[in-house]
Amino acid sequence: MISIQHFVGILMFLAKMMPLTYCIGLAWADFYAETPMCSKIVIHNPLSDLIVMAGFFLVFQLLERLCLRSWSGIVNCN
Repeated sequence: MISIQHFVGILMFLAKMMPLTYCIGLAWADFYAETPMCSKIVIHNPLSDLIVMAGFFLVFQLLERLCLRSWSGIVNCN
């Protein structure tokens, strides 16, 4: 497994845009909490992981509601 800390350019951008990156980071932070390896393995602060995941959730909820609203006139949603 390659850490995203070593990615550059477009790969770093794509890795930062994937919600799973922050979910896995939060799991690593929980698993390695209070161990000497924590600072070497955990990439982001767990609080920032939670904030980013909440942001992604809100954006996806908004997109879903906008798409359903725009499709409701075209497709029968019953």
